[in-house]
Amino acid sequence: AEVDGRTVSRCWKALERETRFFGQGDKTFELDRAGRQLTFWNSDTFAYQPEQDPIYKSIPFSLVLQPHANDWTAAGLYFDNTFRSHLDLGAEAGEDWWFGADVFAPDPAEPASLKHPLAGYTALTGRTPLPPTWALGYHQSRWNYHDAGFARWIAHESRRRDLPLECIHLDIGHMDGYRVFTWDRDQFPDPQALTADLDALGVCTVVIVDPGVKVDPDYFAYEDGLANGVFCLNPDGTPFTDTVWPGDVHWPDFSKPGARAWWGDKHRAYTDAGVAGIWNDMNEPAILGGRDFPDDVRFAYEDRGTGETDHREAHNVYGLLMAQATRNGLLAIAPDRRPFLLTRACFSGSQRYGAAWTGDNVSSWDHLLLSLRICQSLSLSGVGFCGPDIGGFAGSPTPELFARWIQAGVLYPFMRTHYSHESCPEQEPWSFGPEVEAISRRYLKLRYQLMPTIYSAFEHASRTGTPPLRALALEFPADAATHRGHDDQMMLGDALMACPVVEEGARQREVYFPDVPGGWTDVWTGHAIDGCTTRTVDAPLGTMPLYARAGGVVALDPPRLHTRDGEPETLTLWAFPGAGRSSFYFDDGTSPEPADHLRLGVTMDGTTATVEREGARGLPYRQFEWRFPLSSLGDARSVSVDGDEIALADALDGDTGAMLDGAWLVVRTRTDVQTVEVA
Repeated sequence: AEVDGRTVSRCWKALERETRFFGQGDKTFELDRAGRQLTFWNSDTFAYQPEQDPIYKSIPFSLVLQPHANDWTAAGLYFDNTFRSHLDLGAEAGEDWWFGADVFAPDPAEPASLKHPLAGYTALTGRTPLPPTWALGYHQSRWNYHDAGFARWIAHESRRRDLPLECIHLDIGHMDGYRVFTWDRDQFPDPQALTADLDALGVCTVVIVDPGVKVDPDYFAYEDGLANGVFCLNPDGTPFTDTVWPGDVHWPDFSKPGARAWWGDKHRAYTDAGVAGIWNDMNEPAILGGRDFPDDVRFAYEDRGTGETDHREAHNVYGLLMAQATRNGLLAIAPDRRPFLLTRACFSGSQRYGAAWTGDNVSSWDHLLLSLRICQSLSLSGVGFCGPDIGGFAGSPTPELFARWIQAGVLYPFMRTHYSHESCPEQEPWSFGPEVEAISRRYLKLRYQLMPTIYSAFEHASRTGTPPLRALALEFPADAATHRGHDDQMMLGDALMACPVVEEGARQREVYFPDVPGGWTDVWTGHAIDGCTTRTVDAPLGTMPLYARAGGVVALDPPRLHTRDGEPETLTLWAFPGAGRSSFYFDDGTSPEPADHLRLGVTMDGTTATVEREGARGLPYRQFEWRFPLSSLGDARSVSVDGDEIALADALDGDTGAMLDGAWLVVRTRTDVQTVEVA
């Protein structure tokens, strides 16, 4: 058929009432997209707004829940097509929807499980490799930290103020005239000395790399690119030229294997200077002014072997192919280190190459909520390593907004503050006064305390496709109340439910507690809450409501300033009585294929915790500190460790002991423990 001058094909299907549609990447709507019409076309959308579509990423994959008798049936639908595409979910006609897709059938054993079709989709399109541990810490960025002194000051000031910081990002201002793979030697005279100084403080360096190569006969990348024939071509065979930050540029044709190898090797200019990671921007691909390439720009598509194509087919996968070229180049340069790559534009499968951020968002309360929706949506679409610019990129957050956003940041798989100097002079954790600085410190340290749980969730995602950050509907699909109306609540792994405050001035919020046998525990107070209930809970400015499900276990490190900050002696295990199994994964945190690992399994059966181990790696801890909420123990206070009863004391002393600490029963054991029982 002809639609708006384009030839399209559509498949129509009857729409069953109350069907839910999740996923589809970075859409700016509520999580359930029923009744919407969506477009898939990567677009440079500065300061995008709620309900604006499309924005940066095209992921034509949907998770579907259909009512079936008195239950729900889950399925996955993937439209394997890189052209501009549309998905109507009942917008034109409430009785019909149209799609073209591969279908991932439900799991007969758990027909409502969304995890099953998501596993099938990620098995097809790829899963996120386990990132280096440092990439899961806190990143700080600005357009621009304009010289080396500024970057050093940010790192030193963070340490002086006892604020965790893992990484500093250098935006386009680090380059010589915005030429990629170069440094402005006036402002960054010795890049290697800068990265070494930051590294001594436990801070890594990430630099931005755009795809546009400046047209300049005295510029090595331009001359070398011409000589190797790596650029996109006009129909007449000349390199396509248009304007980005450096002025006139050519773009590599990443559909050529040779161009990808050429691009990847150019990153030696950064790795030789001690740069730890790469940040790909403007790769929709974008031209200044929000324009697209002309449709007739040629792409070789050499991998496919069917001849060249044009921009209409190549546009949506340009960012994916750039990410592939970058990651493979970094692995070729340093095969013993896991690469870190951050990208703006994505297509299905981009999760194989790195993290994604949600682009040029806005400093507003709407965008705080939107960031939670987009990150859950990306996670439901296979892109589980994702996060927004905390505080917003465009505009200037109020102190209250930044405080609430940094609290939510604990949840984001990728945690970075990034802002524009054109909108806001400073947006570091200390920029909003002592109260917000203290709140930032508390939640940044919580992020590092949760690192064993977060890292283990990433390892689980690398094997199964189940993301670290989970919408309630993904974890509790049989509970219809989780499908709509609770986009501002989410799970971190399978045990923690976070409920950020997303309304200005709010000091309470409504929380829905999904239907879980044994209910939930408030991790701040230890109070028990029944499942399948809605409550209004207190949420003063310094507190983000956080709950744990019965049967879950959460692993925590002591507070640290960065992931290489000493060897922790104690692994704390929040253990919530009920029925469940949690798993924690340990390796060296850097090797693409670690020589050894340890998987620590903890099974909760009522008030008994049983520990299992798999793998040859030794634990980096001397002891465990178990914390059981008294509210879930009833009258039980008798503690046994591997069958030996432990008397309650006033304080912990030695390798084994037990005491009461406010709302918690605390038990200390050696790391070779097998069972801890409270009766």
